Amino acid sequence: MTEPPKNFLRLPQVVERSGLSKSVIKAKVRAGEFPQPFRISERAVAWTEDDIVRWQAKCIETRKTFYRRVRLSERTKKRLEAA
Repeated sequence: MTEPPKNFLRLPQVVERSGLSKSVIKAKVRAGEFPQPFRISERAVAWTEDDIVRWQAKCIETRKTFYRRVRLSERTKKRLEAA
């Protein structure tokens, strides 16, 4: 069975969906913290919608993990103060 076609997102669409500025997106791509775009023509690049959705899910999961650790730390501090 063939995969359905992927939607291409150009930089303005990625800016809108990610909430990041163009310069931050470009810096994160260079740092390996954001999906790499690919060439769709000589002067144009794009991302697949799937790549951006996966990046968003990763950000959300990272946030959840971070806040779980922070809450556990606060609970531990309260227990230590009460003891």
